[in-house]
Amino acid sequence: MVGSEFTHGAELPVMVAPFYSKMYRVKRHLYSPNALAVSRSTRQWSYSTYYSYNEEQEKRLRHLITCRHLLAQLTGFQSYAHRAQQTSLLGSYENAHDFLIEVIKSCQPAAEQELAVLADVLAQVESKREHLCESDLTYLCMLYRENAFGQLQHLSRYFSFSNLLKGFELIAKRLYNVSFSFLTPIAGEIWPGNIIKINVFQDKNEFLGTIYIDIQDRQTKTAGDCHFTVRCSKQLDDGSYQTPIVVLSLSLTKGLESIENIFLSPHQAENFFHEMGHAMHSMLARTQYQHVAGTRCSTDMAEVPSNLMEYFFNNIDVLREIAKDNHGRPISVEDAASLITSRFAFTSLEMLQQAVYSLFDLEAHGGNAEGIMNGRVSTA
Repeated sequence: MVGSEFTHGAELPVMVAPFYSKMYRVKRHLYSPNALAVSRSTRQWSYSTYYSYNEEQEKRLRHLITCRHLLAQLTGFQSYAHRAQQTSLLGSYENAHDFLIEVIKSCQPAAEQELAVLADVLAQVESKREHLCESDLTYLCMLYRENAFGQLQHLSRYFSFSNLLKGFELIAKRLYNVSFSFLTPIAGEIWPGNIIKINVFQDKNEFLGTIYIDIQDRQTKTAGDCHFTVRCSKQLDDGSYQTPIVVLSLSLTKGLESIENIFLSPHQAENFFHEMGHAMHSMLARTQYQHVAGTRCSTDMAEVPSNLMEYFFNNIDVLREIAKDNHGRPISVEDAASLITSRFAFTSLEMLQQAVYSLFDLEAHGGNAEGIMNGRVSTA
């Protein structure tokens, strides 16, 4: 409950005063830091405003860390970080800490080179000399990719949602001997909206479970694409298995367009493969108990199937087989290569950022937990 409240608070928009809305040409509700805004002043203001101190979120975070820390100590652990790492691949808080430090050290030289490249891009687009800021990174990475690999937005014509579903089914068939049956949900089966129902079968006749894909963008939906479980698999008393039901929540269309007329950006398409990897994990799970089925497994393993599907998406042979226009023509080798290469630009910087986020989370739940609980450590 406490974690859900914090997550909900993180997804709420930031209110913008009319004066600033007019000055920076932004809406009255800020749902993101406007990382791709052309105006540098808008990017910087949006970033500082969106991530500004929030007293209510501070209270929720302090409450969350307090509950986790007390739970860990109640069960005999030094901290929640120590408790969480006990069953991880690295086995202990100390190993996780040392691993992240080494990742940061290893990535730092290449990340500094990538930052130097972005600083050069900034110098080319700004009339006066400016220092590189956190709020610049996403926009400058986009500019560099466009200059180095060309604008790739036109490739969306190869990523109709219909083709992506067929392409994913093709991969699932070859990997797991799985097939999809596409259906329209009947009235009352699920909430209203543009929703696709997929019954999943193995060996043509063994029913594995159901995937609902909610593709309609609504203000009430969780921000970002996600996979969540309605019903987990588990072994029943007669030895058979309960069939799982999962939902993919995507925001691809405002209305009820057909999937043939919905086109995704390459990034959206890759993310769809990631979420479908989670869905297949849930479909194929066969465990005795539901609380360890599918994505409810060990945290270290939960992202393996989803990242595996990203690797397939970024393989040039697979990409050319699934990315086709409405006439059935595959994406060219040159465009596919540019798309994949651009995807892996600035990987050291991205990995460094993720390692820093992970280390912050580890330390917030580790040695700094009591300081956060007592108010000695704050986000202000």
